[in-house]
Amino acid sequence: MSYRTKGNNSSMPISLGIGLILAWMFTVAVGAIAAFLVAGERMPEDFIEPAAVITLCVSSFVGSMVAGGMMEQKRMIVCVVSGGIYYLSLICFNMLFFEGCLHGLLGAALTIMGSCVIAGLLQTRQKKQRIAYFKGSRKL
Repeated sequence: MSYRTKGNNSSMPISLGIGLILAWMFTVAVGAIAAFLVAGERMPEDFIEPAAVITLCVSSFVGSMVAGGMMEQKRMIVCVVSGGIYYLSLICFNMLFFEGCLHGLLGAALTIMGSCVIAGLLQTRQKKQRIAYFKGSRKL
């Protein structure tokens, strides 16, 4: 028995690229909001680390949801790979801007992968309508 799915299906590299771009856009936007709140003294400086964790959670979740939503099959794999690519790009930017200091990246990895797994689980629950058909046989 085979299945036909209804809807559009993007290729994996395109969906991963769009998810990565959107994740970085959210990272810059939420980071800028947190910076303006700290600079305007509306948020104390003690909340910079929780703001960074919230930034990582939101941006990786949104990027994974977009990447997984563009695919019809293998949504969980796409969401986790999207988080891995986002984490690797985060390491690259960290090495570029902070002279190779890799302090605190284990917590970032756990945060990113946790939110990407949650996004993948939400994506796998959203199944598209499939129509079953049998090859080479008559319909009963």
